[in-house]
Parts: sequence; structure tokens; C-alpha cells
Amino acid sequence: MSWPVAKARALGHAGKYDEGLTEVKAAAATARTTGYEPVIAEATALMGDLHRHREQPELARAAYEEALYAGIAARYDVQHTIALVGLLGVWGMHFNDTEAA
Repeated sequence: MSWPVAKARALGHAGKYDEGLTEVKAAAATARTTGYEPVIAEATALMGDLHRHREQPELARAAYEEALYAGIAARYDVQHTIALVGLLGVWGMHFNDTEAA
């Protein structure tokens, strides 16, 4: 895990979601410029977690999807599994029409 991602994770654990998002967005942008998929996967999965905590399901879904594909591309099984679980959680909690089920 990169230092900026670890810092963002710590901020999220402390309930400082906005600050964590600022840090992790910067880390993801840097990772995207380098094309280093493992850090892209870690950063975007964390971004999904932070958006989910802020009740922003659309942003969380987009971040988890990017993390999923980056994890698969990097063959980073743990990280792509984390992204998939996050994505399933967002779909189940926010996009599922339980009234019609």
C-alpha cells in the first residue's frame, strides 16, 4: 500500500471522509499517470469506501468498478475481491428495488 493511500485510509477510519477523499483522489490521479494498476486498485477501492460512508452510491459504484478492473488487470486478487464486495454492497443497499422484489 502506498503512503498516500494509507494516510487516506487512516483519515477515513477517523471519520474524516472529506479529507480522506482529497488524499485518495490525489493518490489515484498519480497512480493513473504512472499506470501502476495495483495502486490504482487500492486507491479507487478506498475511494469507493469513503463515498459509501458519505452516502454517495453513484460515486462509490464508479470507484469500485474502476478498482475491480484495475485489480483484475494487476492480477491483484485480494484487491479485486475487496472491490467486488464493495460493489455488491452498494448495489444491494442503494440500487436494489426491494419493494418490487
